Amino acid sequence: MALYRIASEALHHVVRPARGGHAHAAVVPTPEAVTVEVRDDGAGVPGGGGRGARGVGLRSMAERAEELGGTFALVASGTGTAVGAVLPRTAGT
Repeated sequence: MALYRIASEALHHVVRPARGGHAHAAVVPTPEAVTVEVRDDGAGVPGGGGRGARGVGLRSMAERAEELGGTFALVASGTGTAVGAVLPRTAGT
């Protein structure tokens, strides 16, 4: 459920506020973890993507991943944004 919520929020970001025209989403399972990544060609993150610039949606994605022992990453550039989360297959191990 957390992966779905993270991917959903990332795709929402493509449309608003980034106003992207294209997005690519991928979910990659391995025996140890599941990775979700969403890349877009939008305007990026207000304020350049620094921790203080993250809105509620970006913060909630990071919190979801961290609560399950995973990681969250955001890379914003002038040509788009990449959002990724890696969650362990078994939470807490």
